Amino acid sequence: MDYIDCAGASGANYRFFNVKDSRPQSMAGGGYVYVRLEGAEPTILYASETDNLFMGAVDRWSEAVEQYGATHLYTRLNVSGQTRRNELQDILRAHRPAMNPPLPEAPVEAADADQDEAKADRAENRQNA
Repeated sequence: MDYIDCAGASGANYRFFNVKDSRPQSMAGGGYVYVRLEGAEPTILYASETDNLFMGAVDRWSEAVEQYGATHLYTRLNVSGQTRRNELQDILRAHRPAMNPPLPEAPVEAADADQDEAKADRAENRQNA
């Protein structure tokens, strides 16, 4: 697959693009996911974000392949650190990847505020595009 769409807990979809040979070429900031492809639906094993995809996106790749059967690395360019962190939290709440630590249960009010902030970020990104 050239890309995958990861649904967040908020209902937002985040498009990630396949990295050929599991080695990112971009030094830009972005989010990334390690995936195991079995059949039509990808399983997200790990999700994170970094200021430098070239350096950060491969930090745990060997572990993902050896211990969790990762088959693909996907990245999503996003220079804004706050937006990356918001998207990551949304993805983590929806998928609970095996390699990520468990999330603390957020109070309903905090989760609603995070979703409102993520929607505002998406609206701003559309206006700036």
